[in-house]
Amino acid sequence: MGLTPGHINGTLLGSADRAPQPHQQDSILSTTLSAAHAVRTLLGLRLAALGLAAGQDRFLLALVPRGRLTVSTLADELAVRPSTVSKTADRLVEKGLVTRLLDESDARRIILELTPAGLALCRKVAEISEEIDAELTASLSQSEITHIQDSLSLLERTAHRRLRRLR
Repeated sequence: MGLTPGHINGTLLGSADRAPQPHQQDSILSTTLSAAHAVRTLLGLRLAALGLAAGQDRFLLALVPRGRLTVSTLADELAVRPSTVSKTADRLVEKGLVTRLLDESDARRIILELTPAGLALCRKVAEISEEIDAELTASLSQSEITHIQDSLSLLERTAHRRLRRLR
């Protein structure tokens, strides 16, 4: 017997038993993933010109306000695992953008610090971010921009709360 909607292995299924359907095109998840992918791809193309991969920009920019952070603090700020921060740090240390230092008060802790070259590159990354922001919002009114920012902030907070419970 062939498979038709509502049938698996020849058995008729009730609506609660049906196989999961692909994401609906108009779902929050589908729209968010599609928008995030498009924006990250656009940013990734611009970052490649600076020799950076997607994600490395956020890593570097997170260091700017204080200049240095521990691996665990940076992982918390970026909502990633410390191992992800360590791997990214390896690549950025090789490029001369970040240095690793031992914490003077606890030799088990590693501190990541921007180098002068890293700080200079952060300025370029910030310029690219501002350019892309301007391109994406050029045809929007201020109230539309505010609405999008508020909605995305709410979605981000909700997702981060769920992540904290799962990690």
